[in-house]
Amino acid sequence: MSPSRFPFSARFLPWALILTLLILPACDSASSGNDQEEFAYPVELLNEWTEAEPGEVGVNADQLQSALTSARQIDRLTSILVVKDGRIIMEDYLNGAEQSDLHDVRSVTKSVVSTIAGIAVSEGLIPSMDTPISPTLDFVMENMPAESQAVTLENLLTMSGGWQYNEWNGGTSYTDWIRSGSTERWPLEQPRTGPGGAQFTYNSASTHLLGVFVEQFLGNTLIQYADQKLFNRIGITRKQWEVLPSGYPNGGAGIDLTTRALARFGQLYLQDGMSGDRRILPEGWVAQATSPKYTWRSSFGPLRGMSYGYLWWTEDNGGDPVYLAWGYGGQFVLVKPSSRVVIVTTTQWQGVSSHPGGEPALAAATMAVVWNQVLPAVE
Repeated sequence: MSPSRFPFSARFLPWALILTLLILPACDSASSGNDQEEFAYPVELLNEWTEAEPGEVGVNADQLQSALTSARQIDRLTSILVVKDGRIIMEDYLNGAEQSDLHDVRSVTKSVVSTIAGIAVSEGLIPSMDTPISPTLDFVMENMPAESQAVTLENLLTMSGGWQYNEWNGGTSYTDWIRSGSTERWPLEQPRTGPGGAQFTYNSASTHLLGVFVEQFLGNTLIQYADQKLFNRIGITRKQWEVLPSGYPNGGAGIDLTTRALARFGQLYLQDGMSGDRRILPEGWVAQATSPKYTWRSSFGPLRGMSYGYLWWTEDNGGDPVYLAWGYGGQFVLVKPSSRVVIVTTTQWQGVSSHPGGEPALAAATMAVVWNQVLPAVE
């Protein structure tokens, strides 16, 4: 198992050595100058992560250690990582996990697909957010109902396609979709509940359909385009994407990434789509994607002002907004712009339904540590 990355000096340097280092005169002017060099922000995401002591970025180390202690009590938590001001200040792998592991992060995939769609629109490959899915997807379903034909790219990004679907609270729609044998046609065959844009209905199948729709405009596959325009440009080289029997990647819940890769993705959003001085995401996209598109607000665990953007969860947080890429069982990439912080968690969600409280309990326990302990420590 990879060691915890917090705290660094307390774990690895004996006090005698610390005292010696404090009193040694500088003997290499070039080395001394590098030590004093101001940390560059926004971070160039092609570079290796820089690690820092909590105190170097104004974080209370005792509070952060207390949060880590609580995190270690969650028996299915596999990783927790905190980036403050572009530097990793806490990183731990638990329950047999290692830093190099790829984690099946389920619906975090949706935020990735949203990002790919935004890039494609900015490049002019897709005409606009108002582009309807027909005639592009007519090859999936002949004689598509008129209401489905009129569903737009933006409707798919906001989970408002207007199809009947339920994968929450015991709903079986996700399993029904995966087992349907027709993962592209099945979403379009579901009963209509209203016109596109009228109502939010969380729908992994329609997000997969979004990925299929976007791919038709790219000139190559969704995976290849994501590598070229996103992952390779921010230093994410290890990844795995579930490819369905149809040949399309699962756009609703199919990507596996390392914890550090998830942090890169979150940091890209925190930096308004910039990597150092390079623009990766379209100007204005981050604000567009992570602002709430609905007037309703809901609650989960400690969260009280939740809504939805473009496949990102949003949280009003009393006027200090937070947004999250959120996967089943506590896969979180939480970004708080005002604190310049990214927090990543992963869990072992497989088989969680047979445990007390099931998936909601695991996700709530994970978020409670993030929200009630990690965030207060880094603010």
